[in-house]
Amino acid sequence: MNGFEEQGSDRRTGESTGEPLDEQLASVLARREPPADFTRNVLARVAEIEVQRARPWWKRLGGFPVLSLRWVPALAAIALIAGGVVYQEHERTVEGLRAKQQLLEALRITNATLRETGARVAQVEISKE
Repeated sequence: MNGFEEQGSDRRTGESTGEPLDEQLASVLARREPPADFTRNVLARVAEIEVQRARPWWKRLGGFPVLSLRWVPALAAIALIAGGVVYQEHERTVEGLRAKQQLLEALRITNATLRETGARVAQVEISKE
């Protein structure tokens, strides 16, 4: 027996049906008449698709208008939160730059004071000699 002449098995149970594979294939692939309402269902679906294509693209997104009033408060809240986060980050950056400038100014003042103090110490040592 080759692979095509083996006994078939029931798809659901996996048990042998006792029917040869070619007979099973013939019965599965046999022509059957469609249900009585098949044509009506296909035509109804085609009409439904045509109606959807006629609607504007923004109304086809997710089945509801994107600019629906029920979404305005949520979108406004998201925009406010995002704006607040961006503004807070900007304030941190500005504050960091301000602190950097103050630190550099303090270092300049310290450097000038150390130079002045070093010059005075040098004068005192010269006058002692």
